[in-house]
Order: sequence, then structure tokens, then C-alpha cells
Amino acid sequence: MKTLYLLRHAKSDWAEEGLDDHERRLAPRGRRACVTLGALLSELAPPELAWCSSAIRTRETFTRTRDHWQQAPRLEVTDALYLAGPSAILEVLGRTDPAIERVLLVGHNPGLQQLAIGLTHHGDVVARERAHRKFPTGALATVEIPTGSWELAPESGALTRFVTPRDLR
Repeated sequence: MKTLYLLRHAKSDWAEEGLDDHERRLAPRGRRACVTLGALLSELAPPELAWCSSAIRTRETFTRTRDHWQQAPRLEVTDALYLAGPSAILEVLGRTDPAIERVLLVGHNPGLQQLAIGLTHHGDVVARERAHRKFPTGALATVEIPTGSWELAPESGALTRFVTPRDLR
């Protein structure tokens, strides 16, 4: 059984005009959300590997949540996840060593939401409905996949959890 944590970056800051999208940092609200997300992730089975978009806001989300874990996963940052759609995300995940059981992927919407919906045909009904409706900044989806490989097929997993920073207040 594989576990995939899909984490959308926390709320980013739009205050600095003219800043390239890739370079935007987290807003104060996003930094606060990382504290609660980090606490939640520290209670779950820890990821062994984290794939992260190269955008500053995704890397900052990873770093600020990781600060709360007893053991940090190995981090792989890649441009391939920046604003990636589901097929590009699946391609990156497919490069994961099959011996790894738990992966955290920190990325962007709409790709993460589309992937969560496309990968899961069953699971927690409320979690699935919420993920279909909206995948806000800082949302974390947990997908359980009954396979030995990270080459994932559509509807091969179960969405077992979907939380947002607002849920954790």
C-alpha cells in the first residue's frame, strides 16, 4: 500500500507588484497555516520522500511544515511540478523508487485537484465531495493506493482524508 499526500502550497503574497509568479513568497496567513499543517503532518505516517515544485511558495510551504516533524523526508525540487497538470505530476511520481511507501507532493492548482479527483474512485465520501468542490491553498489530500509501484493509473486510489488550514483551527 502506498500513501500519497497532496499538499497545495499555502496562501501566497500578492503584495509585491511586478514580481514573477514563480518568485512569490507566502503571505502571513500562509505562514501561519504551515504551523497547523506541520502539526497535522507530524501526526500522520511520515513521508519518506517529498516532491516539490520549484516555486518559492511551494518550497517555503514544505520548509515551514517540515519544521514541525521529528524526521524530515528527502526533498526533490523540480521545475516539472511548477503549475503542472495531472499527467506531468504522474510522470514525476513515476520516477519514485518503488521501495518508498509514502510520498508528499507539494504543488499547485488546478493540477493537484484534478489529480486527486482523477486518482480516486472511492474513499471517504465527504473528503471526495470537498476535494471536488474546492482545493484551497494549504489543502492536504491523503490518497491510499493499493499497489507496489508509483506508476499510477486513473481511479486506482482512495481519498481517505481532505483537510484545509481552516479545518485545523
